[in-house]
Amino acid sequence: MTPITKKISKSILESIETDKIIYAEVTPPGAMGNSGGIIIYIKQNNSNEMLCYETSIYDDEQTYLLVEEKLFKHIDREDENSNKEQLYFDFYYGGMGNNVFINKKINLSIQDNYFIYQADDLEFQIFSSVQGVFDNVVNQMNSNKSTKLSLTKRISQKWIDKLEDNEIFVFGSNLDGLHGGGAAAVARKWGAIWGQGVGLQGQTYAIPTMQGGVETIEPYVDEFLTFAKSRPNLKFLVTEIGCGIAGFTVEQIAPLFKNSLDENIENIFLPESFYKILTNEKTPNR
Repeated sequence: MTPITKKISKSILESIETDKIIYAEVTPPGAMGNSGGIIIYIKQNNSNEMLCYETSIYDDEQTYLLVEEKLFKHIDREDENSNKEQLYFDFYYGGMGNNVFINKKINLSIQDNYFIYQADDLEFQIFSSVQGVFDNVVNQMNSNKSTKLSLTKRISQKWIDKLEDNEIFVFGSNLDGLHGGGAAAVARKWGAIWGQGVGLQGQTYAIPTMQGGVETIEPYVDEFLTFAKSRPNLKFLVTEIGCGIAGFTVEQIAPLFKNSLDENIENIFLPESFYKILTNEKTPNR
């Protein structure tokens, strides 16, 4: 869905909660591209609309300066003042004098020349002011992702015997949903539905693993990864799906979850055996 563009004013700015800003740019006068301009993306809570607010220092200097102050006040940075304000944004230098702010709590997917913000079943386009800014931000995102992946280890427990309210037990099933053995039998105590072989059920998520070769499991894993990204409030604890009754090895199944690391899906926790294969590292238990 394409955003709706509107002009921002001081009164509108005062009504915007800082943590609701998804993406913003501040470009000083004289910078290349959107010289003296500001853009702010806001998802409307009670409608299926994404608003893109714009202004310029040349049209409304007061609002420009207030927006600039609001954004720079809440960027994630390490200095003596970083603990004095709640920090909402990751900061990126967009090149050509542009400053970019992206909400720390969301994940933007990357297309050829724009970002996508997903909310529920809707996808919203987010455009940088110029292509050069977009390219610079993407390059920094990819660089940061590589660094972050080398430091972040999200490992599910080997034996899962209890779940917190926001935790989901991810298990291997069969298409008929006959949860009679292995992790599938355990899943029944957390809401796995007899006769349902795919998807979320109670505090569990079923991935079919007994209908053919690895290539038949992959689409269901991809569907799971997409679902997990759309539910950032949930924590998905993946078991060694397919490596029990289904008869596959961890070497066969682990690569199916590669995108959970490549895309840095922060709410997916993998078995230690999968993580070792995907990263070629020895990883301690969580």
